[in-house]
Amino acid sequence: MLLVSLSQNVMIADLLRDAGQKVANELSERLDATVHVGVLERGMVTYAVKAATPTSFPTQTRAGAQLEAYCSGLGKVLLAGLPSDQVDAIICDGDLIALTPYTITDERELRAHLNQVRIQGWAIDDREFHSEMICIAAPVRDEQGRAVAAISISDAAEAMTQERQAFLRDELTRAAAAIADKVCPGGARPPIGAPHLRAVMGGKQAA
Repeated sequence: MLLVSLSQNVMIADLLRDAGQKVANELSERLDATVHVGVLERGMVTYAVKAATPTSFPTQTRAGAQLEAYCSGLGKVLLAGLPSDQVDAIICDGDLIALTPYTITDERELRAHLNQVRIQGWAIDDREFHSEMICIAAPVRDEQGRAVAAISISDAAEAMTQERQAFLRDELTRAAAAIADKVCPGGARPPIGAPHLRAVMGGKQAA
């Protein structure tokens, strides 16, 4: 376990580069998918970790790069963990530009979407960042239940059946807990009322 507390003056992204890379690599290789771990910095998602295989869905991302939060699974999970006034400040800070025909660009719709993310405990980017990709994300929570980071799995939209999405949500929940155990002193706990997720399949194709 890392001995550095989140309360110390150390960037969470620095901790995640060590704690998250091993988890992301294992998840990516086992599921043949692209995995990211990220944090929210000044309203933007910063990728702390990226893991991919030669055959996983290609993404033009890299560790250290930044992305607008409103159109990504990582960003939505992290925004949903903020107080409403901070969310409003980030949303109003710039235009919600449509990266694909599926990107949410209406502020009221985005706020409602983030409220749903807050309730269910996970987020989905349904072809909003890339028109042929779906991304699912879950929060990495500290001992007080706050989302201090997030982990996501991205794959081709055509491979993301409802069954596979449910399976990946369960995988992400376990991966997020594994990262939190190393980064967050005292361990992590889910938000009150978060649904229990069960694995329903183990491969890319639906049964």
